[in-house]
Amino acid sequence: MNKRRRHSTADELCRTLLSIDGKPYPAYHDIEKTDYDMGGRFTLCIDHVQSDPFAPPSQCHVRVPLVLAGFPPSTLTPKAAAIIEALETGASALLMDEDTSATNFLMRDARMQALVAADKEPIKPFITRVRGLWGSLGVSTVLVLGGSGDYFDVADTVLMLDEYRCADVTERAKEIAASIAGGPPPEALGSGATFARPPRRCLTGATGVVSGAKLSAQRTSLRIGDAPELELAALEQLVEHSQTRCIAMPLIASLWTSKVEKEAAAAAAKKAEKGTARKGALRWNSLGTLGQPPAAQAQLDLQLQLAEAIRQKQQREGIVVVPWETISFTQTTLAKGAFGTVALAKLNQLGGLPCAVKIADVHSGDGLKEALALLDEGSMKNMSHPNIVKTLGIAFDAPAKIGLIMELMSCSL
Repeated sequence: MNKRRRHSTADELCRTLLSIDGKPYPAYHDIEKTDYDMGGRFTLCIDHVQSDPFAPPSQCHVRVPLVLAGFPPSTLTPKAAAIIEALETGASALLMDEDTSATNFLMRDARMQALVAADKEPIKPFITRVRGLWGSLGVSTVLVLGGSGDYFDVADTVLMLDEYRCADVTERAKEIAASIAGGPPPEALGSGATFARPPRRCLTGATGVVSGAKLSAQRTSLRIGDAPELELAALEQLVEHSQTRCIAMPLIASLWTSKVEKEAAAAAAKKAEKGTARKGALRWNSLGTLGQPPAAQAQLDLQLQLAEAIRQKQQREGIVVVPWETISFTQTTLAKGAFGTVALAKLNQLGGLPCAVKIADVHSGDGLKEALALLDEGSMKNMSHPNIVKTLGIAFDAPAKIGLIMELMSCSL
């Protein structure tokens, strides 16, 4: 890449970073939406991205001068970012060691607080947020620490290693905390400051990740299919290649599933667009029977009405609506009749819960009625945990096939 192109790309990235300055969390995720090619000879490190709950105020502040873009960030910012990312992926416990954490991230004693005002620090120390993590989110913290007793005030349990023997010294630690002045700031005590839950982060499909993609896992690197190599040399916790493979397996599953769903959703949207003008399209009228083929505009209006009704039900009752075209995995047949088949498709994760969706493939109006009867019968005879939530809605494909998403169930198949 020539020098002119490299500078224009860097300028573009800086403009993107500056465009999110002052916006609420999680504006910094906008950075992830664009791929910036620096030609392998230009490294950009974000100096710091501030966002609540570790940074006052709750805004993103980005400063990336081109002359400083190659310098690494301070150690406390990546630690705060790592915790936020762990929460975004659903972590329920944090394992931390002071040896691999920035000291000014873990704590700030009373003397330093008196010298440097809180609003002058880019990030609030972890000690002021550790109780809030548990009180607000139910996230535990296991911290290995030997350099400060301030955590005695906020810890539920204090364990001490004496010649490699572990002993519970919680009572003694609390006595010391009460008898010696100092300690953490008041906001760290009690239930702690409220800790808002970050939005859930989901992996997106990556180019080059396909079903059965080859996995190459070394101790400090990882490559899946034709996707870019992940460099893991900075993770000192990785000491054996099996640990890297353990990281890779859920990545493969998530990336492949996300890619399939994305492609299926795009295909479904294209199919729906073409289907509005298709002759002989079936519709579901207000009486619950199969009506005559409507005009293209009427069919479009019907689809919009159905989509709006499902959207309102989703908002009102917290229902997750899944396009039936995206359910393309092995199905277990519950019942089969002359006109149709009722199947149960397994969803590993939907809204964070093990779920299943009933699907009916029918080939005529009589088949639809038969499928409805079989659904009711099958749910009682073949389900060990028929915890039915709500009827979702109906989706159509072609006249010869009707996809019916009847019920979303919280169960194990």
